[in-house]
Amino acid sequence: MKGNWPLAGRAVSQGPPESCEPRGVPKVFVDTCRRWGLETDQQLTLLGYQPGDSIGIQVLRGRVRTLSRDATDRAGYVIAISVGLAILYGENIAAEKRWLRHERAAFGGRSPLDRMLDGDMTALIIVNGMVERERGL
Repeated sequence: MKGNWPLAGRAVSQGPPESCEPRGVPKVFVDTCRRWGLETDQQLTLLGYQPGDSIGIQVLRGRVRTLSRDATDRAGYVIAISVGLAILYGENIAAEKRWLRHERAAFGGRSPLDRMLDGDMTALIIVNGMVERERGL
């Protein structure tokens, strides 16, 4: 049952509103994934959750405010990759998407995005390093 309940003269909301939006790191992560055209299950994989995981879905919807250390680190790498690509390509979203989806010999003919969607943190670190090298860092 949702609604407001009186408590010591104050109304206390039962659960978060349906229209919650993520804030902070989760918001930037979700915005990045939307910019790249990623599906919900792909976003969950990048955060280290299994596809369809209910807690992960709540994170993406902004109903969980505190991420685990692992999810925070993963989101940070995704954001760093996005920022690096935006710098490389002048915030040209189409160019960023092409870079992410372009097959690379370094990944056995797979794309950086495919490698990231393997779900392990090392893939995010490796792809971030690739972006940094292309930026000359």
